[in-house]
Amino acid sequence: MSMALFSWLLRESFPGTTLKRLRATFRVPVRPNQALTVRGVMTEKHAADRSDFIECDLALESEEGERWVTGTASVHVPLQQ
Repeated sequence: MSMALFSWLLRESFPGTTLKRLRATFRVPVRPNQALTVRGVMTEKHAADRSDFIECDLALESEEGERWVTGTASVHVPLQQ
């Protein structure tokens, strides 16, 4: 479920892109019925021939800010014609 939440965040943040890589580290078990926050930050952008790639750091946190799951992702952004 944590990976699905990361995917959802990336799809909502970067519509029309393709997720190329998603990695996660599960630090603490996420229990049912707990409030959580999904966060992401763009860390790098790489220009390629006909597209760009965006690198992101991701986190799934408790209400208190404790990081339960962390991750990284690479998103392919096609250039507009």
